[in-house]
Amino acid sequence: MKKILLTTIMILMFFNLFGQSGGDSFQNKKQKFTKAIMKENWEEPDKILKLIEPAIYLEEGKTEKIGCSKLGGQPDLPKSIQWPKFDNKSMVFYGQINFEEISKIYPESELPKNGILYFFSYFNEPENEFGAEYEFIKSKSEYSVIYYENVNNDLLKTDFPKDLIEAYHFKVMPLKFELEFQIPPTIETSKVELSNLSKNDIQKIDSYIDENQIYEIETILGTPYPIQYGADYDWAYSYLGITDFNKPGIQEEIAKVKPYFINLLSFSMINRFEEIGNSFCYFGIHLEDLKNKKFEKTVFIMQGT
Repeated sequence: MKKILLTTIMILMFFNLFGQSGGDSFQNKKQKFTKAIMKENWEEPDKILKLIEPAIYLEEGKTEKIGCSKLGGQPDLPKSIQWPKFDNKSMVFYGQINFEEISKIYPESELPKNGILYFFSYFNEPENEFGAEYEFIKSKSEYSVIYYENVNNDLLKTDFPKDLIEAYHFKVMPLKFELEFQIPPTIETSKVELSNLSKNDIQKIDSYIDENQIYEIETILGTPYPIQYGADYDWAYSYLGITDFNKPGIQEEIAKVKPYFINLLSFSMINRFEEIGNSFCYFGIHLEDLKNKKFEKTVFIMQGT
């Protein structure tokens, strides 16, 4: 009896020890970032604390396995999912995110705990050495975000379609993820605009971004780094299907929805998809659509210089 009790206690201690490791890491990273950011001489530090947010930073992984997260390469699709097309022409495969990999380092996130999300978009063939011609806010029919929830052993590396030009057969980059904390890397985003910061603190955030060289960070979740201005503006424009920007009441409509967008994936095309162009890509989804796993409502916008 004593032996059974001792074994039970050891098992509970084991799971308690290792079960808390992820949470401790989360809290330790948050505390470390909080301590660093509070060294700045803020006028209203309580408001700055509310800006701190978790984000998943993208890093290059070492190996590619079927079903792993990656940018470029070939998608690992089940037979039930066909390579998407626009106007009967195959789209470019941008990448896939395996949510199980993210849930291991950030189980409290709004994202699903399992399943794979695939990202595709259509582009015309390159016009010259600078890439293809495209609109920064693409029509919904020109891109496709597909969620496959019940992943098992039915995934297969899918060959590039015959009609997809070889220039768009992009090299694979396996991904690994790192949970980090940040304040928004721009003041032109809803989270900062709605925080009612003093003018001095807004200027300090701008200086903090410059001093810490917070540029072109590629992320899932958190506020994405903008090339021009906050991606939530363009996500809202695209989500609402706005075509007349001078229509009365448009800004009010945008203001109602733009605080609720979640950054599904933001990344640069430089050194990966340069045959298309050098823009930054942003896939966002409204929080309610994310809760209901309506990934077909994801919006895709691009920004460039």
